[in-house]
Amino acid sequence: MVDKHIKVTKLDLDLPNIDKDIRIKHFADLHYCSSYDDAKLEIIKRNIDEANPDYVCISGDLIDSTNFLVTDREKRNHLVNWLRELASVRPVFFSIGNHDISYFTSNGFRVEWNEGFIREIADIPGLVILNNKIVYEDDNINIKGLILPFKYYYTENRKEDLKKMLRILEEQKNRLSKLSSSKVNILLCHSPIYLTNEEVTKYIEGFDLVLCGHMHNGCIPPFLDEIFKGNRGIISPSKTLFPINARGIIEKDINGHKTTIVINSGIIKIQECAPLFLEKLNCFFPIGINDINVNRSENSKVLVKTSSYYT
Repeated sequence: MVDKHIKVTKLDLDLPNIDKDIRIKHFADLHYCSSYDDAKLEIIKRNIDEANPDYVCISGDLIDSTNFLVTDREKRNHLVNWLRELASVRPVFFSIGNHDISYFTSNGFRVEWNEGFIREIADIPGLVILNNKIVYEDDNINIKGLILPFKYYYTENRKEDLKKMLRILEEQKNRLSKLSSSKVNILLCHSPIYLTNEEVTKYIEGFDLVLCGHMHNGCIPPFLDEIFKGNRGIISPSKTLFPINARGIIEKDINGHKTTIVINSGIIKIQECAPLFLEKLNCFFPIGINDINVNRSENSKVLVKTSSYYT
């Protein structure tokens, strides 16, 4: 089935003023759960190991819900060990998405932070959870996360709440504005929906890369994805039809600085909590992983080139 194949989207980003080239593997929306096919984990790990990147970035929704963390210790341990193996070779950065803090009930989702699980993965050497306090910096990168609260995603009208996002950004503006002129500045933010909104862009000014997920490629079938270019999808997680910022790569000029927004298409497209007949459609969608090469450039311009291939 197609869901055992990887569609790699390659991004070459040429930046002036950085000291060395870096390679990043980026994905989101693993949506791990009790019924998960663990063969996918091995496929993903093999792809990462063969590429041997400098960093791995996971833009949220590592799990489908917190339910199985209590009821299925074997699966929980398998996921933790998989993350430990990834982080034993190179730094792994994880920014929390809405499903990572959600417990699924017959009446929908309710907020649940499984503190034990969060501490367990935070204690893995080499794995960094990028919450709204932590900044990771080394010789090559300055990387931050932006975590949006449960109530940002789950509103009465099922639309993501721009006002809540702006309130969080205002609270975080000092942390987000401390960037480096000689390193690659990266932000992990699960949802890209409002990242091109003019009220939002002033807070992400100066970032070279913003790495997102959440949109599941707008649930566009693979054959249509190749035909219809652009960033719109068919449907969003909040059930909005033809949403913007659903897929692909967006270049945004913010006061003279080019910020590249990368929207990962997701490891899976339809999560376990969806109706069973919809979840079965996952077999028609490939695993989505981004290869990001940030190259030291002698030019003063930021250059972006993209391509994709199947493995």
